[in-house]
Amino acid sequence: MDRRYVVAAGLVGLLIALAVFIQLLATNKIVIGYNEGYQPDQPIPFSHEIHAGQNKINCQFCHTTAAVSRHASVPSLNICMNCHLTINGKSEEGKKHIEHLRESFNNNTPVE
Repeated sequence: MDRRYVVAAGLVGLLIALAVFIQLLATNKIVIGYNEGYQPDQPIPFSHEIHAGQNKINCQFCHTTAAVSRHASVPSLNICMNCHLTINGKSEEGKKHIEHLRESFNNNTPVE
């Protein structure tokens, strides 16, 4: 068998294996674990107890990738505004934070 054929076949096999590995990694079938326990900083205090607990909002309403990813994704401001254009919050602190969300939304600026 010609050596060039063997080398070419080996390269094709390596490329296929690499493509399969990348696909598995991208679809979260392989978990590396370097992010284990990661939780992003919250720019505005947020309570899962209020939203998912008391108000019984399904996790996937805000975290659209929760069912298909190992990370739940950080919701965009548009998602928050689905409710908070009309819901003001109960405490003074909550109202202040929701007003900050509205200002960012209305001015088309990111929440720092």
